[in-house]
Amino acid sequence: MRRVEQAAQAADRLRHLRQSISETRQQLEELRQREQVIISELDALRPWSRARRRELAAELPEVRRNQTRRHEHLLQVLDQSTGVEQIARRAAEQAPAPVTWPLVRRHHADLGRDFDAAHRGARSSDVTEAARRAEEARAAWAGLQQKLAAARDEAARRADLPPDQRDIERAALVEHA
Repeated sequence: MRRVEQAAQAADRLRHLRQSISETRQQLEELRQREQVIISELDALRPWSRARRRELAAELPEVRRNQTRRHEHLLQVLDQSTGVEQIARRAAEQAPAPVTWPLVRRHHADLGRDFDAAHRGARSSDVTEAARRAEEARAAWAGLQQKLAAARDEAARRADLPPDQRDIERAALVEHA
């Protein structure tokens, strides 16, 4: 899934880069056309059209500055595109075929849902199991408390016995064991 996502991201970045190149080239072409229109109009203007000449003369440097900026941007994007193409190519080589990407994504999503369901089931089972074990532990603890009380009671009674009866008691315990 990681390889599929890396390949998809690289392809998406390459597509955006190519789109940017195309848009920048289109903008450059529009700026060149505008420059040609301005130059043609300046050449065709009559001497008495000074106001229009000033407007066009002021617009021409701005168009040329925009052309320069767009051209520099295009060069930067073209420089980046080589590296991005290589990254996209490597990522595509390491990933499964693009036609299988939806299947890989669906399988990954199914595994995620299965894992989440198993995790919820385990958590629920743990809660149920923990409650049962706690009840068993409480019952065992109560039984052990009763045995401890009986053993203390027995020890207290034996301590109160006269020495000859203690000997008889010990002999009976040994014989019983």
